[in-house]
Amino acid sequence: EKQHSYMNFLERIPQTLRHEISNPLNKLRTSLENLLDHQPELARDKYIQKIDAGIDQISRITIHLTEAASLEGAIKEEQLSKLDLIEFLEGYLYAWDGRVEQAQWDKAPAYILADSSRLEQLFDKLLDNAVSFCPENGKVRVQVAHQIDRIAVIIENDGPLLPTESTSELFSPMVSTRSSGSSIHLGLGLHIAKLISDQHKATLTGKNRDDGSGVIFSLEFDLL
Repeated sequence: EKQHSYMNFLERIPQTLRHEISNPLNKLRTSLENLLDHQPELARDKYIQKIDAGIDQISRITIHLTEAASLEGAIKEEQLSKLDLIEFLEGYLYAWDGRVEQAQWDKAPAYILADSSRLEQLFDKLLDNAVSFCPENGKVRVQVAHQIDRIAVIIENDGPLLPTESTSELFSPMVSTRSSGSSIHLGLGLHIAKLISDQHKATLTGKNRDDGSGVIFSLEFDLL
């Protein structure tokens, strides 16, 4: 019973943190907006801009924490159904046209057990991660590799390397995996991706390219 109570406490932490942080955060945001209304010339001040960016960053962190906690509970109740992964990818990647290079692959159906909305969420996290770390003139590339009873979706990006290829560390929450890029990175996106891949009984791994030019994430599904 004590263990059950403790686990419930842990599950409530992200929501509690978001609630407790949101109140002072809203006061800061309102105060900053009021200040700029009275002194609009301060909008160009670099310290004011840093405060504004810091408020946004804290807000995003609390949202990501809540998203991860809510997801863990929700996916336990969800049922997977038969889905053609190739058809899904063809439609999904259309939205990434211009930002992601799509390799040519076999268009024959490849059926897996999946939830399409969760798959979209999973690939959003992986591609957001790849695009944010990819330098301006670099490339993000998606390809599909067929095996006898499995199918792998491989996402590569040019850019900084992973400090570790250990799965337990790479997909742990609140662990930043790389030190550069255009966005904040707390490991929460990859943690969410791992939760969804586990739900689909898929294997998600990340490694550095042999030539040190970038990173490769691989997601393998069992075929039906």
